[in-house]
Amino acid sequence: MSSVIGKFGTKIKGNRIVGWLALKDSKELDIRTARLEFQNGQKFTIKADVERDDLREKGINKGVAGFVLELSEEVFSNLPATFTVSLFDNDLNEQVDKVYYNNPYYLNNSENAGSSKTVINSDKKYIFPKDGKYSVVERFNSALNSERDDCKDVFAYHIEQLKDLNLENKRISSYLSNKTKSPRIAVFSSCSNSYDEIRCPKYLDPKFDYVLYTDSAEYESGVWNVRRAPYWSSDPTRISRYVKTHPHYLLKDYDIAIWVDTNICIAGDISDEIAKFLKSGKPIGAFYHPLRKSVYDEASKCIELGKDDVDEISQQINRYKALSYENNDLIESNFMMFNLKHPKLSDIMNTWWAEIDKFSRRDQLSLNFAIDKNLESWYPLADQRICTRNHEKIIYYPHKLMDDFAKTINSSLFNRKVFPSSNDFFSLHKSDVLKKYNKLTADVIIPVYNALDDLIKCIESLKKYRKNCMYKCIIIDDASEQDTQEYILQLTRDFDWITSVRNQSSVGYGRAVNIGINKSKADFLVLLNSDTILTDGWIEKMADAVFSTVGAGIVGPISNAASHQSIPYTKGVNKQTAVNPIPKGLTPDLLNSYLESWTEFGNYPRVPLIHGFCMGVTREVINKIGGFDEIHFPKGYGEENDFCFRATNAGFSLVIATNTYIFHAKSKSYTQDVRIPLMEEGSATLASLYGKKRINRAVDSMSTNPILKSLQTKAEYLYKYIYSNLTKVFILRRKSLDSFEDIRWWLRVTPWLSDSFSKVANVYSLPSHKKLPNVNDPGICYIHENIDEFSDIELSDWIERWKNNGGKIIYDVVCNPFNPDSFNKIYKLSNIESALLMKRMQWLINKCDFITCPSKMIADQLLAVNKNVTVVPYSLDKQLWHLDMKEEDVIPHNEEAKCKIGILDLTRNRIDYSNLLAVAKMLEKNHADKLSFSHICVESEVVIGKRKSLPKKQNYSNLIQWLFEVIDWDIVIIPKIYDSGERDLLFKICMSLGLCVVCENVVGLPSYAEDGYNCTVVDSDSVDGYANAIIDLISHDEIRIAYAHNAKVTARQFDSDLQCCSLESLIYRENK
Repeated sequence: MSSVIGKFGTKIKGNRIVGWLALKDSKELDIRTARLEFQNGQKFTIKADVERDDLREKGINKGVAGFVLELSEEVFSNLPATFTVSLFDNDLNEQVDKVYYNNPYYLNNSENAGSSKTVINSDKKYIFPKDGKYSVVERFNSALNSERDDCKDVFAYHIEQLKDLNLENKRISSYLSNKTKSPRIAVFSSCSNSYDEIRCPKYLDPKFDYVLYTDSAEYESGVWNVRRAPYWSSDPTRISRYVKTHPHYLLKDYDIAIWVDTNICIAGDISDEIAKFLKSGKPIGAFYHPLRKSVYDEASKCIELGKDDVDEISQQINRYKALSYENNDLIESNFMMFNLKHPKLSDIMNTWWAEIDKFSRRDQLSLNFAIDKNLESWYPLADQRICTRNHEKIIYYPHKLMDDFAKTINSSLFNRKVFPSSNDFFSLHKSDVLKKYNKLTADVIIPVYNALDDLIKCIESLKKYRKNCMYKCIIIDDASEQDTQEYILQLTRDFDWITSVRNQSSVGYGRAVNIGINKSKADFLVLLNSDTILTDGWIEKMADAVFSTVGAGIVGPISNAASHQSIPYTKGVNKQTAVNPIPKGLTPDLLNSYLESWTEFGNYPRVPLIHGFCMGVTREVINKIGGFDEIHFPKGYGEENDFCFRATNAGFSLVIATNTYIFHAKSKSYTQDVRIPLMEEGSATLASLYGKKRINRAVDSMSTNPILKSLQTKAEYLYKYIYSNLTKVFILRRKSLDSFEDIRWWLRVTPWLSDSFSKVANVYSLPSHKKLPNVNDPGICYIHENIDEFSDIELSDWIERWKNNGGKIIYDVVCNPFNPDSFNKIYKLSNIESALLMKRMQWLINKCDFITCPSKMIADQLLAVNKNVTVVPYSLDKQLWHLDMKEEDVIPHNEEAKCKIGILDLTRNRIDYSNLLAVAKMLEKNHADKLSFSHICVESEVVIGKRKSLPKKQNYSNLIQWLFEVIDWDIVIIPKIYDSGERDLLFKICMSLGLCVVCENVVGLPSYAEDGYNCTVVDSDSVDGYANAIIDLISHDEIRIAYAHNAKVTARQFDSDLQCCSLESLIYRENK
């Protein structure tokens, strides 16, 4: 027994007990017999066949003893609750291990677990590969000696990965290359708050897509399609629960969705299971829970283990008991199949989420109820003896166990963490969105009770921005005074799209709204307070938010006085919503424009509540749940939140159009002494209907929503700048930001838009194109070198008036303006067009007050004509370029036998590939077994190795995401680039990607490029020397890894936040 150190894997599979043992030495034990001993004294001696071929497939040979116990059906079916298996070496006739089982599903304990200190083979070559960064062996030994033995069976898969990382990468590459073009099956999962380590499935099916929803960056192999978590909650578990219960929304383009908890790994081909599930005609397929029969048993266990709030679990279970709900087929919900085409699935999933939202987050308590309530049944994927813990095609990981070990593997295999992809700003898509909804039928329902001045402003703004002739206005006059009544009647006479209904006595807000709802026949209804001021595109943008978000039914905008939808502040005094006055110099329309430039296109936050001052509602919601509840809320105050909860219960999502600002005057129809009792009464009624804990969760989720918090922070800075009279800096950028040459522009403007710089200056990114800053509100205007939206005459006239009023100009130049060859390719211009641009640039250089440029070489050229030149290097956004990645995460990309060498060309500038071509030809001829080349380029006549073209159209953030996803090189070569600015740009990109850089020695090499520290500088004139330098890096992993690590460290010094001191100095000089 002394030779055994613990069990890597032991499972009951069918009627077999399969396992293998790790040994301290490399000898093989010949296990031929085993004895089963039951508590009642019965003993069975069983032949234990060793499946050597099976073990070799797992990459396991010496140092491991394997065994398979074939049990007869009689023995297997009569296995008691507790029994032991004793294993005997045939040659030594020695008992080598004794395994204790406490149920027929998984291993509970091993006699050798936690035994004396052990080392797996002194040379560490049998189980573990060489590891340059992590102490893998020590971590594994620690886990092996301390964790429960029922966890050790899952170590086997990780051992396979670590033994042959090259094989693991080939497996992933094979999946990606053979993947079906449009898979109809999606495996999906969710990880919120980094609860578990993400694992690559052991079995990769090319017919599947693998989709991961997360709120944080994750190590990823390229297998998982990483998407942003679609829902926010202050409770991270509920974020994942939302994903789990909404495949019918999130994966609606697929036929089958397969949910796996993050601790579940698919280890075999499940095609047969899928086929049987589809044949059953059921909406959901799952396993029986292995330990409990009913939701009542599960609830008792959850309370015992403290898995969730006791009161919420009790309320939920008491409700089921009151409904006489019976259940004896409890589902294990960590692995499930969903038939997305089943007509009942949407109703089941919506009911399931509503139960979770109302009560406990423990989804197993509500799944069976949701199925039964919709008069359906589920399909068992196996009989009651089989579950995820002993299924031969599934690996079960207890939560949080071996995460450190899994991280070691993931970070060894994959160099970068993948962030959920992001889109560009809404402002770039606004015109398309407005056109999309110009035929939408919509009714704006405005209940009115006096406050005539506010009503007039509201109607004037409504008329001003009524671009869509299809939408109409319904005014409900709730017994207003005569002047208001006459104004409303006059509106109906003047405008055929305005109608009104007058109540002879006041019926209250909720009932007035319902009168308008009953009168409307439109597809989209907006319930609007009369004390609002609307802005450009308001209704089209709200419609886009609700109709483009799958499953959404209610939408609200951002405002100055709308509780958690307010900017910049949400809390006022006396428990009232904050009313944020708009500072002088700002208007509702300007704030609307800011929100358009702050909002990510298509990313509207799902929330539990929408403020009722302006609430967009789809016809589908009205048809399903009706209008406001007049019975429980006859005087208002609470009816809006009730409406939101009822919509959620009915399966609808609520979203906020964060690109839309509507001013809310917050006029008072009631005095404070009347209003506060009404609020308290409404709150009490709401609590009686939905429970205080659900309401508190909703409020907490609103107050902590990261998207809303981000907008509030930006607005807070904006307001502070205006109140503090900081210098105004206007950013005048190019119109086009889709082509890859614009990566230069983003790297140029990044420090000006950073949070750090925004503390010393008031930065305005101009909200629309073909619009120059207002000459009557002068400050500093920062202009990109190629502003082609304005004519020379228009620009000249504006500059003269701007400077006459005290405004100043900073002109940013990235190309040599005295050599048209340096920018004619970048902007794809003819010789004549290049000459015209050169002339305009030289004119602007003379007109501006100050010039910035990215390199000293360009600065030296510019100083001849303008003495006010400063070098502002290309800088990198810390989050987008992953500069804040921990040092231990900066590791090599590729673990294949072949070293991957890449060439990255994001420019259209002149690049001399002549030397590199000769080197590549020599290396491919003499060392084809050691290396491979690939080339990413915009457009190039020369291609080295396998070409990968850049996507034709990408925004800046997605370009960065694409680069991190696609590039898995060990070495990147920067050839001879004649333009020093382009060379500097490419150097920083390659270093931020964490690559080992090889560059040709040219005049103007960046000063931060240190040969022998963060790169290798080669003499490009010596082909042999050039090639030998690359071979040397291929042969010395530790040097290559060190250079890549140091490159990433170097890139951090170009964090845009660190440029703020020089920019602050620049602004100070401009204001002297």
